[in-house]
Amino acid sequence: MAIQRTYGDTRHHEMVPQQAKSAASIVAILAAIGSFFVANAGLKFALAIGAVLFGLIGLAKSASSKVSGGILSIAAITIAGIGLLAAILDAVGLF
Repeated sequence: MAIQRTYGDTRHHEMVPQQAKSAASIVAILAAIGSFFVANAGLKFALAIGAVLFGLIGLAKSASSKVSGGILSIAAITIAGIGLLAAILDAVGLF
């Protein structure tokens, strides 16, 4: 969706497109956070791996000037890394 902005002369209108959040980065952050709220170690691990994969996809998509979400993807990858560690510790029985 574009926002219509006027600069000086009211007869000249320029359409400035908004950046859209990458769906992959949103899925990544939800999966990363969700990995901490699941009791099963296997599901924790699967969610954390999914969060890393979607985070990498979101990071690659954020290189485009039309898509944002790079910081969100980096945060998701970081949280997913912690989730992976928690899943491994949970599987071993230390967590």
